[in-house]
Amino acid sequence: MSTPIKATLRQQTPNNMKVEIALAYLGIEYEVEAIEGKEPETIAKLVAESGQPLTPYLRLGETIVYDSSAILRYLDANFPGPRLFSADRDEIKLIEGWELYTKNEPMPAMGPAFSVYFGKKEGEEAALGIAKANRALSEVTEQVERRLASQAELGSDWLVGNAMTAADIFVASYLSFGAFPGGFADRHPLWKWFDGKVTLGKGRELTRAHVARVLSYLPAPVAL
Repeated sequence: MSTPIKATLRQQTPNNMKVEIALAYLGIEYEVEAIEGKEPETIAKLVAESGQPLTPYLRLGETIVYDSSAILRYLDANFPGPRLFSADRDEIKLIEGWELYTKNEPMPAMGPAFSVYFGKKEGEEAALGIAKANRALSEVTEQVERRLASQAELGSDWLVGNAMTAADIFVASYLSFGAFPGGFADRHPLWKWFDGKVTLGKGRELTRAHVARVLSYLPAPVAL
């Protein structure tokens, strides 16, 4: 496609990270419109352009695509490069299984920590929220660690097949908030706040290495 892609993003959040990782992995050139804040004028702009108040969304000429999962499917269907999903029925079921896992396990597990940050909680309330997130993350990531160990026995570093897919992007974008690679969190204040406070717990070495592999595709946030 010759039409330039414009990606409207809140770059520091998991769903927005998914899209930039996918674009970089596929080697697709794009322009970033980075936004912050939830002021009425910001929300009004998002609604005027995409019909809904959330990021990320892509604009290709007159075409708008929103929702991070829908965007990954759109890119996979319309651009050349490595597959994010799969032409194999069994593999696509596995990939979509990890998509559901992300929504049902890491997302809720991270909720108490995000509530502390965005709710500006302090003291004992903050400590309890972070502790709850850490306990939950330790529990839900056992499944990822087991899967990566099983894949390693087959010679693969990835959750499905022998190359990175949407499964890896879905999972790592959320788990990264408990496993930022060294120095990575310095790129953004939100990441810096999470770094060291929220962790995956002990015995998650394969998961941490997996997160680092996926995040290696993520560009540095655009300065606002």
